[in-house]
Amino acid sequence: MKRRFVLQSLFCAVLSSLYRCDKHYSVKSINYPQIFDYQESALHRSFIEESIKIANQVLDDEIKLKLIPGWKDRELSTQDIPVYVIDQDSIPGKVIFVPKNNKCIFINNGQIKSISNIFYEQSPENIGIELDISNIWAILLLHEVGHVYYEDYKKSNEYSSNDTKEKSNEYNLNDTIEKSIEARADRFASMEIKKAFTPGNEGFFVASSLWTELSKISWNQTIDQTINNFGASAVGSKNVFWDNSNSHQNIVLRILHMNHLLNPTESSQALIDRFLDIRDRGPLEVLYKADQDNDI
Repeated sequence: MKRRFVLQSLFCAVLSSLYRCDKHYSVKSINYPQIFDYQESALHRSFIEESIKIANQVLDDEIKLKLIPGWKDRELSTQDIPVYVIDQDSIPGKVIFVPKNNKCIFINNGQIKSISNIFYEQSPENIGIELDISNIWAILLLHEVGHVYYEDYKKSNEYSSNDTKEKSNEYNLNDTIEKSIEARADRFASMEIKKAFTPGNEGFFVASSLWTELSKISWNQTIDQTINNFGASAVGSKNVFWDNSNSHQNIVLRILHMNHLLNPTESSQALIDRFLDIRDRGPLEVLYKADQDNDI
């Protein structure tokens, strides 16, 4: 009888151990960068760690996903998403992405400090509003969490936020599955911010800050269109209104949609409609071309 009890206890202990191993493991036990032969970087990790904290504060508990710094050794649960800062030479042309078949996020260290340039912080006469780098990365991280939440990384190619222009294809208005997947991740980020923006919610003030950041980005994009691309609306310039890849929609349109999801108003919808009308109309054709040999 005693022997039987001992065997049962041992069996239960083994099962319990296996269960714990299935649910918890060390971040160092799975070296995601090593899987892809990527070189990790310690550069600007402090910015990303702050962004991780910000993003986690607005993530709904029901999502059951949390971001953690991948460079810190700790026990992981199945809800954790390790984030790694990768040397830019390992992932040229990338900004931030979830690699195929792996539940983690890679960030290009060469893009961390300059990320605000993508959102036109710099403009003539310093009209652009200064952006908060940690808030921008928090928004991008929320987008990537959306890819993990919908398990996009299991279904197709890796999904990356904002490939640099060097990697872009020709300007187009193609409807692709990849674009719809990216739009869904944008919606996820916006809705997580919106849900957290509830008085009394622990993430209320952080959500307010991210909401404001998206508004600032839209303002900077408007300034860029008005000054750096004067007349673009009148002629329907492709480089301003069309998509510059087959995987992502135009970044200005994406931000307009995200802001509209946060606060749907007639004005926010009108901005989207105007943008779509211009791009659907297409660029103006050349009606007259001056004689190149004319001295006048």
